[in-house]
Amino acid sequence: MKAYRSYEDYDTSASHYDSTRSAIGVEILLGVLAASKTRLGDMSILDVGCGTGNYLAALRPYLKDLIGLEYSTGMLGQAVGKLESADPVHLVRGSAFGLPFAAQRFDAVMFNQVVHHFDEGGSEPEDFPMLQLALGEAHRVLRPGGTILFNHSMHRQIRDGFWWMELIPGGMKRLIRRFIPLPALRQLLDNSGFVGHGSAIPLDAVLQSKGYFDPRSPLDESWRRGDSVWTLAGDDETRSGLDRLRTMIESGSVKAWLDRREELRGEVGQCVYVWARRSAQ
Repeated sequence: MKAYRSYEDYDTSASHYDSTRSAIGVEILLGVLAASKTRLGDMSILDVGCGTGNYLAALRPYLKDLIGLEYSTGMLGQAVGKLESADPVHLVRGSAFGLPFAAQRFDAVMFNQVVHHFDEGGSEPEDFPMLQLALGEAHRVLRPGGTILFNHSMHRQIRDGFWWMELIPGGMKRLIRRFIPLPALRQLLDNSGFVGHGSAIPLDAVLQSKGYFDPRSPLDESWRRGDSVWTLAGDDETRSGLDRLRTMIESGSVKAWLDRREELRGEVGQCVYVWARRSAQ
């Protein structure tokens, strides 16, 4: 799992993660799952890279069986604290590249804002070999007709959907390289035996509900630790970006700047849900 840990130490940052993360688009997830042949209340779901368990907690009332898989012990510890005694949720430590489950175990497999941790990336399907390995594992553990779902971000969403990206353009560019473009993701899904692509964008929702609209949030180191782009930006660029933000706050120009940035977010959103199904054959 070297690629997973190559730019962020989630064992350390886990305690800060929920300050900048919330489960959004749950209505999209439920709608896609409800379109399956299996009744929603009878489904068994795997959340790969479940982090602190936000999506597991949001889906728990609706599903029969939820398994959260997480490699980071720090993240897993936070999830245990959040979901302790929360049947029907079960937490397992493991890797997306060798899922510790039997074949055809699940009705759906989810990847919520996690696949950018697998590869350095580029623009073509072959630039994402670890993701292809993870897709093969997901296909193996899915039942025929089962669903694979991604909460992902398009490149323009990264550029325009998060207002602080303009402050740290180097970190933003490095982050974008890790997010596979949608045409390449769909090609990898085809290569892995999935069919029937679909997608939807929750335009009004923000991943960082707590503090997102407060321009002072990035000045808090704990808040920054919840978003790995700051690690990619590095110390010098982070200092420069925060200095620019402080100057705008002190001069009173930050509101107009944020209003312009929010217009951009309103056009593209922050994430896109992508799904496909394993062939029923």
